[in-house]
Formats: sequence, structure tokens, C-alpha cells
Amino acid sequence: MRSFAAVLVLVSTPAAFADTIAPPAETEPLRGNVLVWHDATFYTAPVDSASTLHVATLPARTAGRVVAMHVVAARGAFVEVDFADDAGCTWTRLSTSDDIAKLHLFVKRSDLAPVLVKPFDKAFADGTRIALKPGVSVVGNQVSLLGHELEAEVPAASVGHSYTPGATRSLSVSDQEFVIAAGTKALLGDKPASLDGVHAYAVTKKGDTALVTFEDRCMSITVAAPAAAVRATDADRPDIDAITGYGTLGMRDGDYFPRLTPLASSSGRQIAYAAKPIYLMGVSRTKTTCINRRVRLEAASEGAPHIDPAEDDDLRLCAPTAKVVHEKLRSARSANGTTSR
Repeated sequence: MRSFAAVLVLVSTPAAFADTIAPPAETEPLRGNVLVWHDATFYTAPVDSASTLHVATLPARTAGRVVAMHVVAARGAFVEVDFADDAGCTWTRLSTSDDIAKLHLFVKRSDLAPVLVKPFDKAFADGTRIALKPGVSVVGNQVSLLGHELEAEVPAASVGHSYTPGATRSLSVSDQEFVIAAGTKALLGDKPASLDGVHAYAVTKKGDTALVTFEDRCMSITVAAPAAAVRATDADRPDIDAITGYGTLGMRDGDYFPRLTPLASSSGRQIAYAAKPIYLMGVSRTKTTCINRRVRLEAASEGAPHIDPAEDDDLRLCAPTAKVVHEKLRSARSANGTTSR
């Protein structure tokens, strides 16, 4: 069994943290990884007139509704990004078909979310504690993991717009997991913590109080709850491995883009490569041959909140028709195996 932690949102006093953090100015350096809002506009070139796509819609930009992406370059109001190696401290990741590699897109700086850039760790006298790693989404001093919210004091100096990704914590494996009864008043320090339905991996009882510990890849939290409200659960929780890409059908046509063919947006800017031969069944051609692929947002953690997909998630990728390889296919001609080309 694997333990999955609660989702947290941290809120501090106005003195400790500003209510909002302005988007990064064009002069602010961006390195490593950034968090991009789920409803961000993705551009195929760093200009407003470029073709665009969206992967999700949001009723509001709240903590956690982000996806980690790697910074390739900063280009004025735009940031060139590609898919991060993993979901990092988020519960979602971007995916496209497995025949596309090194896909670079562009987002505006205004679509970057605030992120924890320094480790944050606070322990309380009652034995409760919260520890966060860089890469956690922060909004108005709120952080979120799978939708559960807690209050804490995250200093403004620990929040920025890009961070250096580090090793994430391996999820704890326990023979037994625990839950706090729904509606129970748990505390983190003197702040209320609602963690209904979240599985904890460790419990330490001190009289009538239990210290209950939850973990995620970038978070460890211990809350205090009435011991009588904490129970063990033996429900099996299957291993969850994020889908790494949407596969393409194994059907073959006589013509294809070879592996490593540079692929450009409809404006002619190269933004990807063919990860393997891309067969062109039924694709019309002029001087340029184009294919369509979807870019999707998918859950990378068990229990991730629902994602509302966008309808305009289609990406058009093109290459000169001169790059197309014409393949002669064998066809069966007789029962004894003779063939012709």
C-alpha cells in the first residue's frame, strides 16, 4: 500500500505575506521550472498573433491548479517552455501523443503562478508540524494538495515565479494507513485542519490526542486530532503511475515522417521533433504536410481533483513534404508466401 498525503492550502497574516504576488516583470530572471496555470493560453510562437491552444478551464485560479514546466528561454513578455520531466509537486502533468518529442510552447508571464522557492518548515509546541519543498504552488499564502486546505505562515521571501527542481520524497509504504473521521476538528498549531478522507501513514497517540502524519512528494504534515476520531483502514490503494503520453495507433501507411524530423507550427517555427516514424494515413499534402495532435492535462496522483478539459487543445505540426519517406509495402500474393512490391 502507498500513502498519499493531504492537499494543503497555507494562509498567513497580512504582515507575513501579501494577498497577491504580481506576475513576473519582463526583467525578472526565470530559470529551472515554473508553474503554469491550468487555463493558461499556450502559443506556438512568442507573438500575440501565433496560433494558440488551451488544455483546461478554471472557475478560479486557486492554489494547486497548475502544471510544472521547464524554462527554455525568457523572451520579453513570453516564456518558452517544454514539458517537465515529472509532475514534481503538482498533481497534474501535460501529455501529448508518444510520436512527438521536445515540444516547445510559449506562455505569457502573466500565466505563471507563484511558487515556493525555498524550503518551508514550521514546528509547533504541541508536536504538529508542516514542511514544504520548493515547487509547491502558493496563492495568497495558500498551498494546495488535492484540494485540502490548511493555514500556516509562509514568508513572502520564500515565494517567487521559478524554482530549481529537486528530488521529491518517495511516498512512504506502510502496512497500515489511517484516516480521521469526517468532520473532526484537527489542528495544525492553533489553526484548524480539515483532512477528511485523506490517508495518513503514521499515528502517535498521547493520551486523548493523536498526532497524525500525512506525506506527499513535497510535503509532510502532522496534525493533532482526538485519538477516538482516528481509525486504521486496510483498504488497498493501487499504485498510481502517471500516463506518460497518448499513444498512436500502430497502423502503417506507405508514407511517413522519419524519426527526428523537425516539426513546425503552422507559422513555420520549429517547435518539436518526430519521436518515431509518423505514418501519414489519409493526410493531404501540398508543399507542406501537416498532422494534428492533442495536448492534454492528465492526473498524476491518485485522488487528484477533477480537471475540466478545454475544447481547443489541438496542435497542428508541419514539415516540408520533401521530408516524407515513401515506403514500398509488401503484399501477400499466394498461399505459399510469395510476395510482390
